[in-house]
Amino acid sequence: MHRLCLILIVCLELMNKHGQVLSSNIAIAPGEGHLFSLLSPDTVSSTTYSLSTSRWTGVSSSGSCALRTINKCPLSRGFLYEPVAGQCTPVLWLGQGSGGTVVPAGSADAQPGNLYVKNPTSDLCPNGFKAVEYGSEERFTCIVLLTKPRSYKSATSECNSLGGYLVSVRTAEKLQMVTAFDEGSSIWVGLDELAQEGQFRWQENGELLTGAEQTAVFHRNPLTNSNWDCVLYYYYNDNLHGYNCWKLFPALCESRPKSIIC
Repeated sequence: MHRLCLILIVCLELMNKHGQVLSSNIAIAPGEGHLFSLLSPDTVSSTTYSLSTSRWTGVSSSGSCALRTINKCPLSRGFLYEPVAGQCTPVLWLGQGSGGTVVPAGSADAQPGNLYVKNPTSDLCPNGFKAVEYGSEERFTCIVLLTKPRSYKSATSECNSLGGYLVSVRTAEKLQMVTAFDEGSSIWVGLDELAQEGQFRWQENGELLTGAEQTAVFHRNPLTNSNWDCVLYYYYNDNLHGYNCWKLFPALCESRPKSIIC
């Protein structure tokens, strides 16, 4: 009897190792305890994503595809599985990473199969940051709110120590995302002219503020007051606004998502 139990345990471990047991538990159906959820056709048709550079055929089930995605591409946001050919393809959301074939919103059926999405997305971000989706194309970024009021310089220093930068707000959609963190106070964002007067640059990459960005996110021209060397999300009108760098406000810290290319 003991020998039979030992054989059974060894068999289960071998099956587990090769994905035959785990694949049925990784899951696929919506609900708690499941790593992947199947998106409805309506949701898929409005989701923009890009295919990973990795793709496998001969995969026996969606569970096996999930297991392979976890092992080979652990930070992918989901996978596409076509059961007839057993085709398994990890997928990325548009705007994250590079490579792959972009599948525009509304034409996801150009690639055969069912789309499964990983939930939650917290593992896509560095420690302490939360994955936040925004915009019509379901882009996402990694955010942490520094709630204690501080100067622009202090906020920048703390963000840098966390491995991030004060948030870039270059589009109306990104501005809308920032409003979700509004707790009755203005918030520092990552734009200033500290390096050179009259040249507002984003902390994220040092690029200059463009006219299109200024039109999309500013309440008024940030250059109208020579004392306004730093920029914040202005609580009173839901737009960006130049302000004095030494004033104390909460800050929104941003970090790039981890690489999710296989």
